[in-house]
Amino acid sequence: MKKICILAPVHIYDDIRVFRKEAKTLAQNGYDVTLFARINKDKTLEGIKIRSVEYKNRLERFLKLPFLFLKAIKTNADLYHIHNPDTLLIGFLLKIFGKIVVYDTHEDFEKKLLIRDWIPKLLKKPIAKLISFFEMLAGILFDKVIITQEELEERISNTIIIENAPIIDDEFIRKVFVNSQNIVTENDILRLIYIGSISENRGLFRMLKIVKSLNKEVETKLWLIGPQNMYVDKAKKMDSWDFVDYLGRLPQEKAFSYLIKSDFGMITLLNKGDFFQTNPNKIFEYMTFGIPFIATDFKKWVNKLDDINAGLFVNVDKTDSISDLVLKVYNDKKTYHTMSDNGKNYIFNKYNWNIEQKKLLNLYSKLL
Repeated sequence: MKKICILAPVHIYDDIRVFRKEAKTLAQNGYDVTLFARINKDKTLEGIKIRSVEYKNRLERFLKLPFLFLKAIKTNADLYHIHNPDTLLIGFLLKIFGKIVVYDTHEDFEKKLLIRDWIPKLLKKPIAKLISFFEMLAGILFDKVIITQEELEERISNTIIIENAPIIDDEFIRKVFVNSQNIVTENDILRLIYIGSISENRGLFRMLKIVKSLNKEVETKLWLIGPQNMYVDKAKKMDSWDFVDYLGRLPQEKAFSYLIKSDFGMITLLNKGDFFQTNPNKIFEYMTFGIPFIATDFKKWVNKLDDINAGLFVNVDKTDSISDLVLKVYNDKKTYHTMSDNGKNYIFNKYNWNIEQKKLLNLYSKLL
């Protein structure tokens, strides 16, 4: 049995892509998988050995990287699958030791780092360029680089695109629907929902403006699901917060239970960093459960999904026109249900992890 070591120190152990998609796919197909990720103690879950990575802050996270390398090399894995730029130096060391290394990047970090609030303004461009150089070097030295955005092919060589397509898991979906029966909702309320990381650039304050505008016509509430942070604290002081039910960070199964009880899923990202070129995983999650989306009208997203007619692409700066579009669909039940059915059909028949995982398994077969 081939041994795989996945290094994802930035990610919580049950991360959807790292754990539920990649690690589980590998374990279910006969690989011995060890995952280093954020968890308070070692455990084995669904055949995957999860090893604890703990740190109190970013500085400690970086200082502990040499110890993570030592733990990783002790696994004596046949292949090392590393995530995020944090692990690139570990990857270079592993190559010195003659190991097979795959680098997996889910974002364009050359652009993404420019909008990180924790990086001092004067250091953002130098750090972004340094990471870009390391990723370019990874394309030359590593055995493969997995990307989710075709734009990265312009600066990183030896890549393969494995998209963040949603998981089609009948048992998981059944549990979500069962759990949703315990959620009590008010009648005649238009329900919006957002699930994910919360920030200004991810459209928090745009969502608040939209929900406030909708309340001029119909009672509307937003379920906001994601980690507590300074943006949430700021939003709580706004009058539009009266229209928000904040639920904090929830396990995916529970979060999706609220999604089922919603009318529209929101992903109104601002045109910052690499958002305009990402593949909008959140849209696909909404479509999986037949919930029409309200999404920023990025050209890439529109070109890929507009013809499916499963939601609304909007100019996030035009709050009132967004409200008009949402109410038009909400009040036209035939159009609404057509969007709902179109979304589910696309996910179940054309775009899902069952299709994308074949690329991962073929890659591993070739490298090993």
